[in-house]
Amino acid sequence: MKRFHYVILLCLITLFQGCKSESWSAPEKTPEKELILSLGYMESTPCGESKGNVILVAQGGSGHYKFHSPQLGENHSGLFDNLSAGSYLFILSDEHGNADSLEVLVENEDGIVIESFTKSNPSFGMSDGSFRIRVKGGKPPYLYRIDDGLLQTGKVFKNLTKGVFKVSAMDSEGCVFTRSVELREKDEVIS
Repeated sequence: MKRFHYVILLCLITLFQGCKSESWSAPEKTPEKELILSLGYMESTPCGESKGNVILVAQGGSGHYKFHSPQLGENHSGLFDNLSAGSYLFILSDEHGNADSLEVLVENEDGIVIESFTKSNPSFGMSDGSFRIRVKGGKPPYLYRIDDGLLQTGKVFKNLTKGVFKVSAMDSEGCVFTRSVELREKDEVIS
């Protein structure tokens, strides 16, 4: 339809010279800048409640943005609310397939938080991987577990193969914080 309007306009301009038809198409859209996802705001939540909020900020790229979390679904606003304490992965994408990701920790206001971890990836085909978690907040003593395993007092987990592990930490008042840790084989090629 737009092309038809351009042809009519050219015909009117060149009324006495005869009608000329020229074709024109819009240029391809390309990203102006690298796509970047950042945290605009995070509100923690009381232990055991779902009152946390996260506001994400998108920069660069082009076109319409989509915010996605494997745990929470997707939206176009970047606002995720009513969150319990824990670790959330967020992925930003634009209409050209560019993407960026960000992990956000929604903290317990007065409870335990798994702040960070150090890991040793397993050798190819072996069970020699391990990780150690670092916690803050809450009221000691703390208990820890991987996935749905037994509770333990130590914050080091050994004899692990490659995989994604859900690690939980609980303080003496029953406040729990969960975070995912991924171990890859040392020789594994990442594509």
